[in-house]
Amino acid sequence: MFVERKKELENLEEQYHHKDSSLVVLYGRRRIGKSALIYHFTEKKNRLLFEGLEQAGEKDQVAHFVSQLADQSPDPLMKKIKVSKWEEAFELINIHLDKQKQKTVIFFDEIQWMSNGKSKLISLIKYFWDNQWKQRNCMLILCGSIASFIINQVIKSKALYGRSNLEMQLSSLTPNEIYLFLRKKREYKEILKYNLVLGGIPKYLEGINPAFSFEKNINRLALTKDGLFLNEIDKVFYS
Repeated sequence: MFVERKKELENLEEQYHHKDSSLVVLYGRRRIGKSALIYHFTEKKNRLLFEGLEQAGEKDQVAHFVSQLADQSPDPLMKKIKVSKWEEAFELINIHLDKQKQKTVIFFDEIQWMSNGKSKLISLIKYFWDNQWKQRNCMLILCGSIASFIINQVIKSKALYGRSNLEMQLSSLTPNEIYLFLRKKREYKEILKYNLVLGGIPKYLEGINPAFSFEKNINRLALTKDGLFLNEIDKVFYS
């Protein structure tokens, strides 16, 4: 289920319909709905969606990237191509873009994992953006859940400084958006309780079972051995 995010979608649509290619930077804490926003935004558009692997080395990252490209490409030969370097993987994107008649959205999700926390990949993206992709009618979205990396290595980096057309930090759902998310399941007072306890984190709100009371849901999510929140603090603060 996807609700609201009207302003964010308007900003993305404006960039998409711009006559030139555009570079967008999106960031926000884990569970906030960054990927869901982009998947919703690109649902009826030409798109290439890539997600990095957590704690994987460059070789595995490149192989995973090419595998994702092959799965999304209509060209059957893509599945037979083997590359070992980011430069070669990005050249495959050029081949794909050259065959498209409409603007293509390229989404790099969890860019900090793709780059192993280093600036080398960002510099390479800068080169391909300036010399290849920018001239091929596309919208490049760089996304990550570690704010320090996105701000220091992407937004303020020497490589991409001043190149982004739009920078968005995705925040929690507003109380009104939480209401829209839960209105078919709970009454106003109970929605307020969920707002106060869970905040506007979409992933947490998705964990609510409409068949259970507020108390039973919180007990199930936070106080049982298989609850969603049992190891959540370790995952969030580890990031």
